[in-house]
Amino acid sequence: MLKKTPRRRGRTTDDKPNWQRSQKQHAVRKWVYRIGFTALSLAILFSSIQLFTFINHIKSPLSAAPGTDSQTEYWSGSERLTTLFLKLDDRDSTKAEITDSAIIIIDPLLTRLTIVSIPVTVSLNSGQLNNTSDVLHSVQAIRHNVSRELAIPIDRYLVTDVKGMTKLSKDLGYFPSGQLRDDITDLNQKLDNARSIFGIKTLKNDIAEGFWTDLSLTEINTILKRVKNLSTDNIELNVLSGQFLQDKSLPDKRSISTINTEAFDEYFKEKLSNPDITEEHVKIDVLNATSTPGMAVKIARYIENSGGEIINLGNHAEKKEYCYIQTFIENPDESYTVRYLTSLFRCPVEAGDPTLQNRADIVFVIGTDMLNEGY
Repeated sequence: MLKKTPRRRGRTTDDKPNWQRSQKQHAVRKWVYRIGFTALSLAILFSSIQLFTFINHIKSPLSAAPGTDSQTEYWSGSERLTTLFLKLDDRDSTKAEITDSAIIIIDPLLTRLTIVSIPVTVSLNSGQLNNTSDVLHSVQAIRHNVSRELAIPIDRYLVTDVKGMTKLSKDLGYFPSGQLRDDITDLNQKLDNARSIFGIKTLKNDIAEGFWTDLSLTEINTILKRVKNLSTDNIELNVLSGQFLQDKSLPDKRSISTINTEAFDEYFKEKLSNPDITEEHVKIDVLNATSTPGMAVKIARYIENSGGEIINLGNHAEKKEYCYIQTFIENPDESYTVRYLTSLFRCPVEAGDPTLQNRADIVFVIGTDMLNEGY
């Protein structure tokens, strides 16, 4: 007897062919991938923005002084850095006065730290350091005047007061004895002890709250590393006194103390010379293309104090509105001296005609624009 074939049940809506189920699963996977990729992209973008913001933060001035401009060039730690240090009696007072001042020069190539203490009673080209009605908002001007008087480019500033120094010393457990080399050694030990995450955070907060500076957090950390690696024999403190000062009589019969720039340049030229410039042995002419006499001498001081070799000073045949640097060097872009002068004075570079070259490798032409910069 034949068995009846069982009747096939009707197909439901969920009972789709395999190819349709595969197509649906594929479409779902595509959307999962898209959503996942979009989420990952957004996460990467957000992380990149956060990282960029963080890097920008640690490379930005930690706590700029009122009315000052931020620095534009980040210090990598491989070149010389000159910082103006000012200590006030009270940063919170509108009648604050400077009690101590110095320039601090860190030279990584020579592994040398040079400190030049400047008496606050010394008169610069615009008067004494304290000869202003508002020291708090004059940091930029003071920096400018010290740089012009000493013919030394100043890269950064560091301003504090008694309260700022006391809090930093207390948190570090560092109390200077007045003996420079011993103090530096002790400071290095205290900084080693403070290199924990908590210590670094405390140090950062102390500087941000108790100091004004256009140094960034990264630059400060680099400075601490450079100072840590210094031998005490390569740390030198100089005070501008005695032969470096001279009395000057004013028309009202008052006498003021000024810097003897000739004695200063003669003594400090070797100490301040940049080895990258000195080793190139580039010969430089400086020509004054303005109506103001003495400009060539002023600019030559900057170049010589930086290690440049001046072979001629003179006047240009024509008056020029803008400064420029004429080079007779085969590859000027590879010359540190050319890059340094361009960065320092912000003058464009142009190639000189080899048939017109005298003895100089570089001819620096001073334009009227440099008068407006206060040189």
